[in-house]
Order: sequence, then C-alpha cells, then structure tokens
Amino acid sequence: MPGLLRSLYLFRSVKRCALPIRQHRSRTTSAGYYVLLPEVPDDTPDTNSFLRLGDIPQYKGITGEMAYNGLAKRIFEYEDSIQELEEKLQDPDYPKTFETTIGEVDKLQVPLLKAWHNFKHLTLIQNEAEFTDGFKRLHGKFRAAIKKHFQSQVLYSIVKDFQKEIDKFEPDQQQLIRKYQLECKLSGLDLNRDEAQALREHQASIQKNSYIYNSKLNDATNAFKHRIDGAIMKNFPEYLLHHFATSSGFIVTLNEPQFSIFLSYCGDRQERWNLYQAKAIRCSMNNKSRYNIDEVEAIRVSRHFMAKLFGFNNYAEYSLETKMAPSFGAVQKTLFDLSKSIAPVADRQMTELRDFCAQKGFKVPLERWDLPYWRRRYRDANLAIEEGDLKQLFALPAVIEGMVRLVDALFGVELRQVKPKESLWAEDITVFNVAVEGKEVGKIFLDLQARSEKKLGNYCTVIRAANAAAGVQPSTSVVMSLNNQTHVSLSELSQFLRKMGHALQHTLSRARYSETAGLANLPHDVSEVCPTFFDMLLLDKRFARMLSANEALPDDYHKRIVEQKLHLYAVDMQIELFKSLADLEFYSTKDFSEDITKKVYTSIVKSFPWQFHETFLFGGFWEVIIGGYQAGYYTHVWGPMLAAEIFQAMRECPEEDSLKVSRRFCNSILLDGGCESPSEAFRKFRGRDPTPDSLLAVCNLK
Repeated sequence: MPGLLRSLYLFRSVKRCALPIRQHRSRTTSAGYYVLLPEVPDDTPDTNSFLRLGDIPQYKGITGEMAYNGLAKRIFEYEDSIQELEEKLQDPDYPKTFETTIGEVDKLQVPLLKAWHNFKHLTLIQNEAEFTDGFKRLHGKFRAAIKKHFQSQVLYSIVKDFQKEIDKFEPDQQQLIRKYQLECKLSGLDLNRDEAQALREHQASIQKNSYIYNSKLNDATNAFKHRIDGAIMKNFPEYLLHHFATSSGFIVTLNEPQFSIFLSYCGDRQERWNLYQAKAIRCSMNNKSRYNIDEVEAIRVSRHFMAKLFGFNNYAEYSLETKMAPSFGAVQKTLFDLSKSIAPVADRQMTELRDFCAQKGFKVPLERWDLPYWRRRYRDANLAIEEGDLKQLFALPAVIEGMVRLVDALFGVELRQVKPKESLWAEDITVFNVAVEGKEVGKIFLDLQARSEKKLGNYCTVIRAANAAAGVQPSTSVVMSLNNQTHVSLSELSQFLRKMGHALQHTLSRARYSETAGLANLPHDVSEVCPTFFDMLLLDKRFARMLSANEALPDDYHKRIVEQKLHLYAVDMQIELFKSLADLEFYSTKDFSEDITKKVYTSIVKSFPWQFHETFLFGGFWEVIIGGYQAGYYTHVWGPMLAAEIFQAMRECPEEDSLKVSRRFCNSILLDGGCESPSEAFRKFRGRDPTPDSLLAVCNLK
C-alpha cells in the first residue's frame, strides 16, 4: 500500500502546495486488471497560460508550478494518445499509410515538444529553483514518454513493411523510417521473452548505479570549499570576483566557472595544485564513502551485456551504430593516427610556452595545473587585443549586423529583424525572421545581455520544433550572458558564432517532421559540426572582417585572432584524444578502468608526465558514464575534423568559387541535413569520406 500511495503523488507541484482536483485515470490490462495511474493535472489553456504559449513566447506571469503542471499534463496526454493510436493500428481496416502511422506520431508530439522546449528555455532565462527543480523532476518522465512509440510492436511491424519499399517514400520520410527501425530494434522489440527480461534488468541496474554514481560525484564536488587569501585575488579581473565573493570572504569550489577561472588567474602555484588535485581525486579511494569505481564497473558490465544481446562484440560497437562514423575500428585508427601527427606540434608548442615561463622566472617543470595560468599569461603578453580596440572592432551592434551580412553573403539566407507586437520575456531581446528565397522558414531570438536571473553560460535552445503537418515553423533562442553591453571579447565572439551555427541549422532544415528536422536527429559525432565551422570562419580574414565594425579588420589584428584561437591547439587536442581513446577502450575491453587510464595517457599525452591522480579519471568522467557520451566522447575530435573539411573546402578553392562552395554547404548540410543521413550529406558536399588532413591544415597541426 505505501508504494501505491507514493505513486499517486508522483506528480506533485514544485512548491508542494495543495493541488487542485485531478482526474484519476485507469487502464485495463490484458489480464483484466485495473491499474491505477498517476493523477493528471486539470490545468487547461484557460487556467494555465503556459499551455497557450504561441510562436512568440510570452512568459510573463508563468510560475514554476504552472510550467510543471503544463508539461506533466502534456506527458500524460501524449502517452494516452500513443496508446489510442496503437489500438487503431490493430484494426485491420485502419489505413496504414506513412501519414496515419509515423506522421501521426510526429503530429502527436507537437504539444509535448512545445511544452518541453518552453520549460527548458525558462530554466535558462529564469534560473530559479521553482523552474529548475521542477524541470529536473520531469526530465526522466519526459524521456520515457518521448520514446514510447519506439516500444510499440504494432508500429514496428508497420515500419518493417515500409522498409521493404523504402524507395517509394520521400527523403525525409526515408530518414524517419530508418530511425524508427533502429530505435525499435535497440528498444528490444526483436528479442525473445528471456532476452527482453534480461535487457530490462540491466537497464534497471544502469539506472540504479547511475543514480549512486551521480550522487557520490555531486557530494564529492560540493564538499570542497576552500577559502582564498584576498591578496591572491588582487590579480583577478574585477568583473570575475563576484564568482568567488561570499559574506565570509573569497571561496573557491570545484564547480564551473569557478574552477577554470581560478586556474587561469591564480598566481599561487600551490593553490592551483590544491584545486586541480582536489578535483582529480574527489571520487578516489582517498574518500571511501565517495569512491564510485564500483558503480563505474557495474554500469560498464551492464552495457556490455546489452550490446551482446543485440549481437555486438562490445558496447563501443553498439554505440557507433547510432553515429555517423563508419565503425569502431575506423574511429580508433583515425584517433591514433591523429595523435601521431600532432605529437611534434604539441612538443613545439610546449617548448615555446616553457621558454616564456622561464623568462618570467618560472623554472620548475610545467604541469597540467600550471597550463591555464601560463597560457593566459602568454596570451596577454603576446596575443592580446586592447580593450579600446575591441570596442571599436567588435561593437555588439556591428557584430550582429555583420552576422546578418555574413549569412546572406555565404548562404543566401536573410535574417530580417522584426519587432513583435507581443511583449517578450525581456526588453533587450532581438528577433529575426529567417528567410530562404524570400520565404520565411523560422525565427531566431537573441537574448545576449547578462541578467541576474539568467543561467550563466552560452546556449542555443529550441523553442519550437518544425512540423509541416501541424503548420509549425522552427524557432530557437541564443541565450548568452555578455559581460559588456557595448562590445564582445574574442571568446564571446566565438561563442556567439557557435550558437548561431546551431540556430541556423535548426531553423533552415527542410525536413517536415519534428523527429528529423534541424537538431532533432543529429548523431553525437555530427552535432557540433556547424557550430565549429561557424567558429572557424574567424580564421579567414574574408569572413572575420564581415563581423567587425565597417568591415575594417587590420591584418595584424586578424593575425592575433588566429594565433589566439590556435594557441596550444595541439596540446589541447592531445588531452581530448586521450579522453576519447580511454572512453573507447573502456567500452571495448574488460580491462580495469584505472589501468586503462594509465595505458592510454602514457601512449597519447606527451606534453605532461603521468601523475597518479590521473588514475581516477572515470570517477569524474561523468560525460561517458551517465552523460550520454558513452563510447562517444570521440565526437569532441570528430566534430572539429568534419568542420575543418567544410572550412578547408571553402578556403582551398579560388575566391571566385568560394560562393559556390558555401551555397553547396548550405544546401547539403543546412537545408537538406534532416532529409538524408549525415554521411550521405557529407559525401554530397565533399565528394568523399572525411579524413583528418583538413583539420591538420586548418589548425596548423602539421
């Protein structure tokens, strides 16, 4: 009875206040039993403005409870709708066309996705507990609901029939059919009863151990609070001090952005070592209550078993099934070859930095906890652009106007600034209608200025997902917290370009279905290609000057921009290659995780000697344990490799042909990206499969 009572209160409001009357639902199982389900919020568009948000979101007056109840209601409605559709499809007389099956599921998702994206957007622009806590509580329920159609045997049977005649369907429909077939297969619909039961048990084990792993990691991270002498903080820029200031003095923690800022500006080497070491060993055997290696290994065992169930040799092969990269072996070889190519470059870069350190009186060996501080010192001394020059070169209005010119010149895409009649969530929001060949295809909202209630960081978040049948155009919001209202720094300019790359990829897709349009169906190893490509445009003066005031960017300033962006690139790449290969080794062998770390580190990272604390990498390497990048961290290298291929194609051709190349990129990647597989889209653009050669050339790694 207690378990049943708990289930009835699964969907409580964020504030845990008395709820209005709910509708209790019940379903009859195939055995004839009635199952009492969680109660449905009785909110309606008339009583809850969150449920009537339109294309121009008006968030004024929406509370965390309203957003929570609105999304909860949409989750229930979607689950019911999928069950009703399944019942219809079991009728032999019900027409089973693409639009009445897969297309219908896509339409049913529209209200749910709208609620989900708006709630997520609210957590960025209203970073308060009533929004963030409620969003986290519904996250798992949403993920389970949005995959419900991939667990339908009746839909899977229809999809298999479609697959037999796939050439009869439109390109974006073919993509959706392939997605359904793969996702249904990986949901276990081809398994026998015993195999399906084993799959569920291992999924439950992963969920349980992931929770424990995350709890230990969070506890260990949050436990570290170190008081800093005010004298040390004198060298920090004033605009960064608020990250550390408390009522009892300056405090540094292991959380971002504090961690990275402190390592970059702290001149006390012992304090840098203390912070770096604390993060590296926070879940090590030094603290038995937070040592999470048992959970790490248990999660790996379950994932390996799951991969075997589906006929793969290991989980790395299983993971690559949903990626663009051709195979596990191909990825591993590419990464190893790349590590050999960049090793001499990384050595030269470190020699130059060590010489600089020696000139400044730093005579001891340079370690990883020294790198952020001394690379910043080198950059400030040799590569910096004065604040006054930045104000003139990259004034914020000029950057936005330059982006409009750049997108039009390269891709023939218009960004038309409009002033909505409706009030927005802040007065300084800029809205653009995105148009192709004169026809409006979507919207981009720019929310760039810092506000106290915003979440720190830079984001591109979807507001509406495209759905042609429902008449929904895509829209997205670029959310940043710029330090200065008049101009941008080079790092902020890079982030702005990256987020605009994502925003354009989402809004320009011609795919008609929510599950394939824009960012929805991108494999992990492709998801950062467009953002990285847009960032790389700064490496070519032809494009970089379009973003500067009056398109006036002197050669010496552009040279410094390039040198800043590529400074120690090979050294950073070595660390990413180490983590990528350690991740693949972890999910393709049975070697103990701590042994894997040392073996891969010593073979890849030549810039810094092995340190014992590196042993505990996987204790804090949450991205590949619970963060969705399991056997997929290589995408942090693969994405730049693909982006460099695109950039190099534009750079290596004669200037008179560069426009043809950029339009070909727009057509094959931005416009048609959701209508064909990423590998096919890339071959259409480049005429071959990707190689690391362009990355080596673009980033001066030869």
